[in-house]
Amino acid sequence: MKSETYRKDVRLPSREEFAQDYPQYGPKVRADGSDLFDLVMRPDSFVRAMVVTEALGLPAVSGIANECAAARRGTIADTDKQLVGALTCALMTRNGFRKKGQKRSIPQRGWSRGEVYERVK
Repeated sequence: MKSETYRKDVRLPSREEFAQDYPQYGPKVRADGSDLFDLVMRPDSFVRAMVVTEALGLPAVSGIANECAAARRGTIADTDKQLVGALTCALMTRNGFRKKGQKRSIPQRGWSRGEVYERVK
């Protein structure tokens, strides 16, 4: 059996960069949303979001929704879901994806719809 190593460079925006792009969430990622920022802005979160996007055609947030809900002890407020969506957008767009202009259902309990992304050619 042959083994290969997979590596992926991932661009992670800082809190300051994120706050510049999404000023309405700047105070939140510096306070009670800091844990969600740290959870989403990780290379493994991007890889999961990328896989559900490209392999399943699902909203990118589907790859990290369960983990984000677990960070909130299973019940995540709508404002936190919106923050996770904005964080996911920042992560995806900095790593070669763009919004497809399409929303689909997020298949995790307690979530509704999310943006679908496509790789920029």
